[in-house]
Amino acid sequence: MVQARWGHINENYSLLTKIQSILLDGHFVLEHGGRNRAGLFFNFNGTAGIWRREAISDAGGWQHDTLTEDLDLSYRAQLRGWRFIFLHDLVAPAEVPVEMNAFKSQQHRWAKGSIQTCRKVLPQILRSNLPGAVCHRHDRRETPAGKEPAAESSYAQRNRHDVREDPS
Repeated sequence: MVQARWGHINENYSLLTKIQSILLDGHFVLEHGGRNRAGLFFNFNGTAGIWRREAISDAGGWQHDTLTEDLDLSYRAQLRGWRFIFLHDLVAPAEVPVEMNAFKSQQHRWAKGSIQTCRKVLPQILRSNLPGAVCHRHDRRETPAGKEPAAESSYAQRNRHDVREDPS
């Protein structure tokens, strides 16, 4: 799965949209960027991403039992060994809520869905033999002929493991 960063086409609409834009930039640039560089799990954010159909199917598909089905699917896919990539330089235009009630509703949905996903997936994570990092010898990236894949971070190298064998 490839996750791009959200841009905020209405960030200058009000103080509320400006603050949301700053917080979301922190989420994408700092959290996703850092977790991706370290080879750690990170979540798909519902938009601005590209999935392989096989990864969705292999992880059990989209399920309706949480409010954050994107978060749920992303953790199930990573548990199955699918690699996620964050591209901080690729920005997808998006809007943030402009009214306080819409913002509060969104935050409530994200918080409740995160708790639902945690209750659903955390037992699988704790039962797995996975360290915190998800680094694969058989990653699903396609590397141009004659080119080496991108170098892993030293953290990723120390925590390298195979989650599943490559079926091909």
